[in-house]
Amino acid sequence: MKKNDNGQKEPNGQEPSETKANLIQTLKTYSRYSTRTIPIWKRIVIVLALMIFASIFGLMIGYGVIGDGKAFDALKWSTYKHIFDLMNGTTK
Repeated sequence: MKKNDNGQKEPNGQEPSETKANLIQTLKTYSRYSTRTIPIWKRIVIVLALMIFASIFGLMIGYGVIGDGKAFDALKWSTYKHIFDLMNGTTK
């Protein structure tokens, strides 16, 4: 093993400049990281919006196609008031 200017031994008998060049190249390859194109908070907002959209779409399909009603009636408050009245037994 050779010694460098500081009196330290270099691995594999390489010159100090070769070792530094290898170290710099290694650091460059390990220090690279990918930046996110969409930040985490935007991803959360997108997922929540898609969940709300899917819920509304599912309500409309369930009420309109499976339940043989009008699809947009699933979005009216009177529909849910009627369902709650049936559940609580306060139907007129």
